[in-house]
Amino acid sequence: MFSYAQVVLAQHQSDAEYVPPPLPEFESLFDAEFEGSPAPDFGRATLSSLFVNKDKAKVVFLAHGSYGRTLRTSTTAAEKWRGEVDENPVTFFYHTLYPHLVRSIRMAAPLIGASPANTVLVTNVEEGIAAVLNSVCTPVTSSNNAYRLIAFDFTYGACRYALERVAQRQGCFLDIIPTTSPITTDSIIRDARAYFEKNLVNVEKGPIKLFLFEHITSPSALVLPIHELVAMCKKHNIMSLIDGAHGIGQIYLELEKLQPDFYTTNAHKWLCHTRGTALLYIHPSHHATIKPLITSWGAPNGNVQAEFIWQGTNDYSSHLTLPITIKTLKWLSKGDVPSIYTRNRLLARRAAVFLSSVWNTDTLSPDLDMFASMVSVRVPVRRQAAVDCGEEACGISDLHDDLLKNHGIEVPVFTFRGAKYVRVSIHVYNEWNDVKVLGRSVLVELGYPVDEAVFKQYSTPKHE
Repeated sequence: MFSYAQVVLAQHQSDAEYVPPPLPEFESLFDAEFEGSPAPDFGRATLSSLFVNKDKAKVVFLAHGSYGRTLRTSTTAAEKWRGEVDENPVTFFYHTLYPHLVRSIRMAAPLIGASPANTVLVTNVEEGIAAVLNSVCTPVTSSNNAYRLIAFDFTYGACRYALERVAQRQGCFLDIIPTTSPITTDSIIRDARAYFEKNLVNVEKGPIKLFLFEHITSPSALVLPIHELVAMCKKHNIMSLIDGAHGIGQIYLELEKLQPDFYTTNAHKWLCHTRGTALLYIHPSHHATIKPLITSWGAPNGNVQAEFIWQGTNDYSSHLTLPITIKTLKWLSKGDVPSIYTRNRLLARRAAVFLSSVWNTDTLSPDLDMFASMVSVRVPVRRQAAVDCGEEACGISDLHDDLLKNHGIEVPVFTFRGAKYVRVSIHVYNEWNDVKVLGRSVLVELGYPVDEAVFKQYSTPKHE
């Protein structure tokens, strides 16, 4: 039996010291396929080869940021792992599971620039955030131990609800930092500093214990200046908890250099992994404090790796499939996974310029450096409604459904500070024509003429 002590040891070993478990037969077959065949080109070839069959690729999918899209290799591998369990569940849980979970963490941790010793697996970002908040937010019994949690006013709804619940349960305070428009990198830094200057000391509410902020905001798709925000937290002795739901697979991460207190990121989004796996980075100074939501057999060990690795009898196939997902992306990128981030970012930013031009609108932020593989572009006001609904908003609110029904386009449409935007996601299976189809379809749905001359100015980019 692979013991909890062996789990801890394996996560602290160097690459030279670590001995991985034998590969399951199906993974060896994947390896042989990767070595023996060339990777498809990005775009439609990748879509039909790695995601959906050609006859099912009818929807122009520009909504990857919503729930991700799973690689076919990952889906197959997860099914194979479930089969491995059922051949002999006792042998699997006693001897196979832990060594392969350790291997999954060791393969995934470099993608967030973290040590395996500081990285644990959870099912999703919400679970990671809940584990941190439940561990560090102690009950307030008097004004002597009062404290505050803080977050920006645009913080993702689920995260804000989590903060509100823990504040209500523990009796601490939640402060919301107001932000100015338009949002830029400089404005975020300025607004955060202004808050600290005015509110760092508060006799009634106590000191600030934790600052929860996103790396890439949702739904607005803005890349926040996390280096500056983490530095502010360190300066004022505040814990930083970063919601990196969109981080891994979209943006280059170096968490050991950044040194936040906590960072959690979903594998099912931009890593194109099966749903049910996220990574939680825990700074070494907090290893003794952070506990999983479920207390189980690893608890007596007193080590964060031992406590998180086993969360009861469950389906661990998503965690175990991480190596196949990572190998697939390495094969697709010819060994250079960050090159995918670059390709997607360049195409997304070109989409932002193109769409705001043909729609005569603007991007949610004028600072294009705040966008990575997702961009938010304001849609024009509906010129004429198909039905008289009495107000302009009723037509715009149906835009998502109209684009899907009439044009086969899946893209989020959302409201931010009184304006309507589409959030365009670009991944390996998207190509420039997807963006042009969206640009033309929005104009048609909202009653505007299509100027083909303008569309012709934007040819297919070389980096597609």
